[in-house]
Amino acid sequence: MKKLVIILFLLIVKVTLAQEVIGAIGLDTLSADKKEVFNLWRNYLHARPDSSYNNPYWNDTEKKRYTSFDLLNSEGFINPSLYYFKLSTQVLSITQNNDYYVIRSLFYLDDKKSINIWAITNVVAKQINGKFLLYNYLPYYAKGWIDKTVGLIKYHYYPSFSFQKTKADEANVFLLKICKAFSIRPDSLDYYIAPDCDDVFRLQGFDYVMTMGSDVDCGFYDQTNSIIYATATGGESHYHELTHVINKYYPNANGLLLAGIAAYWSKDKASLGKPLIYHIKRVNQYLLSHPEIDLSDPAGFYRMDAQTNPQYVIGALVCDMALKQGGIKKLQMLFNCGRGDKDLYKAMETELNLKKSDFNSYFRKTIAYWATQQEFRPFELK
Repeated sequence: MKKLVIILFLLIVKVTLAQEVIGAIGLDTLSADKKEVFNLWRNYLHARPDSSYNNPYWNDTEKKRYTSFDLLNSEGFINPSLYYFKLSTQVLSITQNNDYYVIRSLFYLDDKKSINIWAITNVVAKQINGKFLLYNYLPYYAKGWIDKTVGLIKYHYYPSFSFQKTKADEANVFLLKICKAFSIRPDSLDYYIAPDCDDVFRLQGFDYVMTMGSDVDCGFYDQTNSIIYATATGGESHYHELTHVINKYYPNANGLLLAGIAAYWSKDKASLGKPLIYHIKRVNQYLLSHPEIDLSDPAGFYRMDAQTNPQYVIGALVCDMALKQGGIKKLQMLFNCGRGDKDLYKAMETELNLKKSDFNSYFRKTIAYWATQQEFRPFELK
């Protein structure tokens, strides 16, 4: 899911990073607890929430469990995180629910001409030993969900979801294969399955976030905490998100490659619940209708329409070329070439023997070829 990330980077130039107005709308001033909870949240927002350190306003249990204890800071689709932009914040409500309070907040950008709403979030405050501390909304939203461990994967899914053990076993086998192929130590991960995209966002603590409601299927990988978020459509075996486990081992990899490899082995869920071959055919038709598009800068062709992100197609084809020329080692060479587009293009020339002057014709011909096929045939993981 790169769409929201792109939007945020386009908007960053408008953000004044010093803008931090934290207020409350209609807060019950007669409640001492609500005043304390409000001050707790305000203090936390002033205490570098986009940084991972022993923050005194967050509970110890989640600080021990997660590398990035505030899941709003590492949810997997806003990069940099929501807190980085230091938006204005209004507390909309502080609602008591049994022994805890839910803090509902509006994050927005006020450019004096208009107000741009970025997100509405939920965070929990709970009193421990006479002191209020902050908690993620996730375990409260997912209360009553079913937990099931299959191999390395700890599944958490809503009660009416029809869990299929066979698909979970296949996902675990795939995870083991990809770890073996890239010489990664197999480690466990949490895997949440929500009914739809909106529920995925709510699970993470968002009542609203930009692009919410626009996708039928979605999936996210919280790289810092090793958490996958999927929908019922993505199910137990969202291979696209499972492939992201390799990302943290290649911090200097170009984004085109990381997007491509996630789509490459994704089977029927390359993007938005559709297989890679579906998107290849759509990209081919688009390119035929737009001869002016120059793929000599493949990273520059990142926008087509709401159904297909061409970066998944082009990135997958670069990965395919590397894998079929020299297997995993050749692909790893590309991953380690550098994050810049120029670094990648130079590596494609030296490692794949593909001259930059030939990029446009190569990608157009390769896409056109695969568009005639019924399925995409990737390099097989052993």
